[in-house]
Parts: sequence; structure tokens; C-alpha cells
Amino acid sequence: MDCCNRKRILMIMTSACACAAFGLLSIAVATDYWLFTKDRQDIGNNVTHKYFWSGLWRKCIVDDCKIILMHKDM
Repeated sequence: MDCCNRKRILMIMTSACACAAFGLLSIAVATDYWLFTKDRQDIGNNVTHKYFWSGLWRKCIVDDCKIILMHKDM
């Protein structure tokens, strides 16, 4: 592989990574929720689940079908 082929491959890979980063940033800004997590808590024989949705604009916590916190930042 000569020097020009290496530079061309690096330039293509850098451009692809930059486009992917811009696309993911656009999705994160445009959508309300982009992080979904589930927390399982074992207390004795009792098992409860908490669901968390969060993004740049909203955060929501649901504890076994009861909404605990829904906060909208603007």
C-alpha cells in the first residue's frame, strides 16, 4: 500500500465518522427520549421494577405503573 492509498482510506473513514457523529447528535437533540433503562430491585420476596426514560428535554421515572417523576426542561 502506498502513501496515497492510506491517506485516502483515512480521509474516507474520518468523513464517515464525522457524518455519523452529526447524525447521532441530531437524533439526540430532536427526540424527547433516547435513553431507556430498567432497574430491578429485590427486597426479600418482593420484586419491583423502575423504568427510566431520559433525554435532553424530558425525564420520566415509572415505578410499577405509577408515574413518580415527569419533568420537562426548557
